[in-house]
Amino acid sequence: MDLLGTLRALTRWWWLTLLLLLLSFGGVAFFYTVLPWTYQGTASVLFLSSPIQTKEAGGNPYQQFADSLHVSAEAVGRAVMDARTVESLRRHGFTSAYTLSPAPVYAEPALEVEVVGVNPRNIQSTLDALLAEIPRSLATMQSGMSERAKVRTRVIAASREPRRVPKEKVRLLVMVVGVELLLCVALPVVVDTVTDRRRTAR
Repeated sequence: MDLLGTLRALTRWWWLTLLLLLLSFGGVAFFYTVLPWTYQGTASVLFLSSPIQTKEAGGNPYQQFADSLHVSAEAVGRAVMDARTVESLRRHGFTSAYTLSPAPVYAEPALEVEVVGVNPRNIQSTLDALLAEIPRSLATMQSGMSERAKVRTRVIAASREPRRVPKEKVRLLVMVVGVELLLCVALPVVVDTVTDRRRTAR
């Protein structure tokens, strides 16, 4: 059916089209209420050279960033993302999804932590648990080493409370609106087509 035929069908069955539009508005309002908001908590953990490495910089770890620190950050990130660590955190109630991404090689040696979910309180508690797990995992990797030879970590930024991320909910609502508008057009056209065929058959 062409555009003119579609417009004719919508006009002929205007009451059905209007009813479907009203139901669509109600559906959008319903899904807006039912669908939860997504929240996000973030943090950045910087990896610092050992006291031995920073000796040449007068003991200032912020002036001595070796390439090996990126390796340390990536190794710790993989360890904390390991399935066993994820399961251990979940058993302790930290159930929000998270990712740990090492900074690019040309940037500072840091881990970017991101926690997402629908429960702001659990997101924040999961983020705090991860910030405690990162240095613990690093300490495990460096067990047996001299304290002056150990890489250190420092949290340089962390959200105090998760922020709302509307993108996911808006995307779902747009999909709902698209499906409902399609039905608002398709159903009157189908009804009109069936009615015409029956009339022709008679």
